[in-house]
Amino acid sequence: MLFVTRWLYRSVAGQEVEEGGLVCAVCGLPMAQGIPQARVFRKTFNDWDRLALPNEPRVCPACAWYFDHQELRFSHWYVTPSEARVLARDDIIPLLFSLLEFSSPSDFYLLLSRTKKKHVALRGRLNAAGCSSLRVNFEEYLVDVDRGFLKLETALIDLRQYHSWDEIESDAYLPFAILRWPSVGDFERTREAVRRWRNTPQYALARYLYSPKLREEGLL
Repeated sequence: MLFVTRWLYRSVAGQEVEEGGLVCAVCGLPMAQGIPQARVFRKTFNDWDRLALPNEPRVCPACAWYFDHQELRFSHWYVTPSEARVLARDDIIPLLFSLLEFSSPSDFYLLLSRTKKKHVALRGRLNAAGCSSLRVNFEEYLVDVDRGFLKLETALIDLRQYHSWDEIESDAYLPFAILRWPSVGDFERTREAVRRWRNTPQYALARYLYSPKLREEGLL
């Protein structure tokens, strides 16, 4: 079951879906009346494998509304049963820190769209209330986030003081840049803290959220 479009529909559009004996092809939730798939999906739609029920002929009003409002993809979202909050990119690490520290009292989705071309809500995976780990829906990635992710973000900020992204991603560091570190040991420890995450969804997310201001503001 995919509740995210229902919750967006409730908070953003101010409307509810009447439940009934039909089932929505997108979210898999019950509905009284549905809209034919052919009227909802454009010919270019290629996410059929992401649908809850790809052979169902109808879509609920909430999911149809979602597909008709592409501007929703131009924002990052924190969505709960009672709230749909737009997030600036700089808001995301503080939110992750808070959720890891205190846990959410309610179920929620965290949807991040970098290119604005992905139907991130379709890829949404629910975070249950009080869960000890987080799932961030980052375009095609489903990223598991824990305190180790925050350490990765910290290590990236430290490396970027002296090194380029090319150095970090190739793991080939220029000798003169290494000499800027207080000690070679500090460099090697920080390098290893990033190296173990290279080529992972966690690294892709950490680079996207990278901001030196996080250190300046005492968040990392």
